[in-house]
Formats: sequence, C-alpha cells, structure tokens
Amino acid sequence: MKRRLALLTALVLVLTCARGLSLTAGAQDISSWSGPTGKYTTVAWPKTYDKDAAVVQSADEKNLARMYTDPDTESDVLFVYYNGVPMEVLETLDGGWLRVRLEGMEGFMRAEDLVLDRDIKVKSKIPQLTINSGRFPSAPLMSAPDAKSKTLSRYPTNVLALVLGYADGWCHVSVNKKIGFMQSSYLWTDTSSVYIGSGRNDDDYDDTDFVYIAPQQQGTQPDGPYYSLRNVGEWSAEDDRYNAAVYNPNSMDHLNLREEPDELSESLGKYYNGARVIVNYVMEGYGWANVTIGTLTGYMRTDYLEMGSEAYYPRSVMPLLYVAGPYEYGAYLLEYPIGTSRSIGMYANGTPVTVMGYSNNWLHVIIEGQIGFIQTDFAAYTRTSNVQPVIEQAFSWGGPVGSHAIAGWPLGGGNMVVANPNPKDRLNLRTAPSKGAGSKGKYYNGVELYATDVGDGWYEVTIVGTGVKGYMDGTFLASYCASAMPVLYTTSSVHLRAGMSTKTKSLTTLAAGTPVILMGFTSQWAHVIVNGQTGFIYAKYLK
Repeated sequence: MKRRLALLTALVLVLTCARGLSLTAGAQDISSWSGPTGKYTTVAWPKTYDKDAAVVQSADEKNLARMYTDPDTESDVLFVYYNGVPMEVLETLDGGWLRVRLEGMEGFMRAEDLVLDRDIKVKSKIPQLTINSGRFPSAPLMSAPDAKSKTLSRYPTNVLALVLGYADGWCHVSVNKKIGFMQSSYLWTDTSSVYIGSGRNDDDYDDTDFVYIAPQQQGTQPDGPYYSLRNVGEWSAEDDRYNAAVYNPNSMDHLNLREEPDELSESLGKYYNGARVIVNYVMEGYGWANVTIGTLTGYMRTDYLEMGSEAYYPRSVMPLLYVAGPYEYGAYLLEYPIGTSRSIGMYANGTPVTVMGYSNNWLHVIIEGQIGFIQTDFAAYTRTSNVQPVIEQAFSWGGPVGSHAIAGWPLGGGNMVVANPNPKDRLNLRTAPSKGAGSKGKYYNGVELYATDVGDGWYEVTIVGTGVKGYMDGTFLASYCASAMPVLYTTSSVHLRAGMSTKTKSLTTLAAGTPVILMGFTSQWAHVIVNGQTGFIYAKYLK
C-alpha cells in the first residue's frame, strides 16, 4: 500500500532538471552507502562516556573500525563505526579481540581499533547529517537494522542525526540522544535542495509545517508524477455506478489497485484521493474490495476506500493538467495503457485533464467526462508548457481563521492546563518527550490535562474526557489559564468520530450549524467538544 522511497530515482532526476537544482556533494544521497560524502560536520559523542567504555580509534584513513560476527577478520562485517564512538566491553579474548556492544548491536572488534585509557583523547569523526523523510511525515528510528523491528521513535525532516556507523542500507544513529537504526535513504548531508519550509518560525514546529520531496536513490524507477495541488481536478465522469472514493489518511500518498487481493501482488496503478471506483464486491473479513476504474478491474484495501455517502468523500487531490501532445492536433485518449490500444478520442492541446492515477509512463485520466489513458509526457502543468513537477503540500488545515467566540472548559478538571504565553498560539501534543517527535495535534489554552512529570521539562499528559495521550512541553503548562478555545460551526451534516479517520466509529451525526468547541487540531481533523461529548470532525466541515 505504501510506496517505498526506493522507487523515486528517475522522478527526482526529472525534478532536479525541471527546477534547476543540483544534487551535488552538498546534497549527497547515501542509500547505497560507503559513508557520506561531500560537506558535513563531525561532532563528539553526545553522552558522557561510561567508565568501562572502549572508544573507537581506527588507523583506517576513513576513521572507521569494523565490528565482526566472530573474532576473525574473515567473518562477516556487521557494521563499521566512526572514531569517537564508545563500545561497552563484554569480554576480552585472546588474539587481540574484544566482544563489544553498542545499543542494539553486539559483535567483535580488534583491540587495536579501540582505546580503553581515559587519559587518551580520541578525536571524534562522527558525521552529523540531516533527516529527510521525503513525502512521509517522519522517518522511523528502529530497534534493529530491520524494517520489521520495533519503532523506537519517529522524526520529521530537518532533525539532526549523528551517524555512529553504517552497513548495507542502514545506519546506527543517535537522534536526540536516543540510539537506534535508520535507513540510510533518510539521511542526507544537506537537504537544501529537497526541503522547503512553510514560512513558519515556531520553535516547536510539527510535521504539518513542512513540505518535502523524497530523496534520490540509485537504479530505481519513478513512483509517479507530482504536480502542484493548487490546480486540483474534480470527478467529472458521468457514470452513477461509481460508488466509492479513494481516501488515504495521508493525502500525499496514493492507493494501489492490485491484480490480486495481496499486498505483494502486481500494481495496476496508484490512485489519488478523490478518484472514484466501482465496488463490485467486498471480501468480508479480509479487508479487500474488488473494484473497477474505467477498463481496469482489480483489488483495493477497504481501509483506504470511503464507501459511505458521497458527502463524506475526501477532498480531491487529483492533479488538474492539460493535454500537451507532441503534434499540433493534440493527443489520443486510449482505452488501455498500451500504445496500440483503441483510441477513445483525440483531444486538442490545452484541454483540461484530471489525473486519477498513474502506472509506469501512463496517466489514468478523465477528459471531458471520458475515462482513459494518456502518456505522462502528453500532459502539462500549464496550457503552454511541459509538465513541471513542483513541491507542494496537499490540503492542510492550519486551524480556524477570523474572529470566533471563546468557550470555557465544559468537562471535568485535571491537574494542569495548556497555558501558552501567547493565547493565539497552540501547543503540540507530541508522540514522544522531544520537540523532534511527531505531533498528534495542536491544543488551545485552557484544555485540561492529567499530567505526569517525566523529566527534562516534559510531561506525559492525557486530555481530560478523551483518553487521548501524548507528551507536552512543561514550559507551556500551568495549574490555571484562561480558555482560548474557539467556538466553530458545522457547515453540513457531519459525523462526530471516535478517531481521526472516516473508518473509525461514528459517535453521532451533527446537523449543519451545530456549535462545537475546538480543543485542538491536526492538518485535517478537529478535536472538539459537542454538548459534553468529545470526538473528531473532518475540518473541511467547520467554519
């Protein structure tokens, strides 16, 4: 379902040329790694050395020392580590070997590559790189160099990571003093050519404040075109059999149409939110639906389909492009994504094209109500130019605008409240006690909490009456603060849901014009109180 970063090489090369960027050594991809190249800072070990630690100091010209599976240089290399990294010594062996451990990794190292004497100062060569999570909100820090291992934490783009060592696509890293493993494709020597800020200056930013393009990787294929979502196409095919819509909670991600009801099955295409499908039948208990889109029939995950009322279909993020054929007369719309396929019609250059999805070098589109395929090269971002991919974020709610009445807290009390010195600002509820951790939402002054001090100025909190948990910076908490929670109104009949997904339980249906108290929000969902009941409303239906 989720597209892998490893499928984006050719796309980024196209983007690079289109935008005049240069992936020089300053923005080096390190996915097929023998260590970072280009310009980067080296730093010292971020913690205090344990008294029994042995510090890496290799004579290798790259300042690296190898950790082996066995006390034998002919055995497999587990990881290579930089000068300045401390190892816990577990055992001293004959032949000049030590059995050592560094959180999450254990093996054997040559004694000549380690310094045990505290009086000998080792010059650290630990690279400090920048996390670039690509299209994804954050990059995972894992407990082992295995994508199936436990996720220790997640970090958004622009957070710094110290690379302690590396091996075959993985790095042993320290992020905010937490040690774990991260895929090297998330680590860059510089993100200046791939990272664009939203213009916000908040010290405590969250994942929705930034927009990205995923990093280049070698020897891969593009994972679909990316266009500005300032120009969004709407569903216009006149066929009432289409009874569901693609709805991915991450609107920048796309949903696979599979040949078989299996995540490993061949993908027939990837579809944007707002694209509609005909649900032929649902495989109850398996999470798959057999669907048809135009001339294609396959399987989609029901978790990512909205099969309810059309009123609850997600906002379209289907790019609106224009025909830009190679000939004066335009381009053909074909029945199938094959050059020899039957033509549905010829359309003049400049004709609007709504892109539902894509596969290889083909776009699955709607042109003047007709569904078919055109080659990617035959569509353009403007009526007069070639396709110009850009880096922009999909629909994102930044909270209410304008003037609103303020409501007091109507539920029971906790032991602390959100208390920001600037009542117009909101406080992030973090997934971990760190400003680099992901945000679960931004909350207004006056929101009541059950808070427990967990150290370093952070509190583990539960929002009163909701069961929603996370971490907040204690600098912005107090025993009392005047409420800044605005009163909003529903713009249409809408569900109050138990969670931030249309797949979660509907607690009740609210009529248009119902007043709600806004406690906090994410880029798409509002956490509200309605007549003493708490839940989530899709922000599109509030004003």
